[in-house]
Amino acid sequence: MIQRHIWIELFDLKGCDRQAWRDWYDQTILVPRARQRGVTLARRGSGLADRLVPAASGEELEIAVYEVVDADRTIDWVREVDASGDAAIDSAFRDGSRRSYRQLSSTLEPYEPPGSEILHGGFFEVLAEHHAEFNAWYEQEHIAEQLRVPGYLSVRRFQGEPDPDRFVALYDVATLESTYSAEASAALSSPWGDRLRTTLVTSRARRLFRVERLERGATLARKPRGR
Repeated sequence: MIQRHIWIELFDLKGCDRQAWRDWYDQTILVPRARQRGVTLARRGSGLADRLVPAASGEELEIAVYEVVDADRTIDWVREVDASGDAAIDSAFRDGSRRSYRQLSSTLEPYEPPGSEILHGGFFEVLAEHHAEFNAWYEQEHIAEQLRVPGYLSVRRFQGEPDPDRFVALYDVATLESTYSAEASAALSSPWGDRLRTTLVTSRARRLFRVERLERGATLARKPRGR
C-alpha cells in the first residue's frame, strides 16, 4: 500500500512585493519540484483573512503543499536555491517554515483536487498522551460535521514526521463564502470539540488560502524492477 505524505511550507511575505515573490517561487521552486520523481501534485496558495477565526497575530501566510509518495521520498527538499537578487524575497523564503507529514486519512481516495477555490488548513499541536482522543474526535465527529458545511468537498488528515505531536487537516472548499457561513460557524463547536480544544490541544490555528498555482507531478510510485 502506498503511504502518502505532504510537505508544507509557510511563508510570511510582510515587507516584500507579494506578486514578485509568488512569480519567483513558482518558477524557481514549485515547478522544478513538481517535476521530481515521487511528487504527484504541487500547489501554492495566498493567505486570506478569516472572518470566523482571525489569525492571532493578524498575518496572512502563504502556503505551498507538495503531495509525495513513499517510494521516492529521497528528494532533496532543502537543496540550495539560487538567490533571486531581491533581499526581501530571499529573506521571506529563507525564514519560512517547512515540515513533512504522513497521511492519516482521506475522504477522497485516490485523491484528486476537486477544482476548489480555497484550501482550508487546520494546524494543531497535541501531546502524545492525548493523541488517541484527538484522533477519535476528528475521525468520529469533526470530519462529518465539517463535510455537512455546503462547499466543503473533502477532508484529509496528516501527522508530523519526525514530530508526531503536530497534526494538519486540509479541506478543499468550493468558495471563500463557504468558510464563514452559518453552517461553518456551527461546525466549529461541540461539547466534545470545545473541551478538547481548551484542555488537550496545546496550540491550534485555522488558516485559509486561495489556490493560485497547481502543478501536476510525476508518477505515483516507482515501477517494480524487471518491468
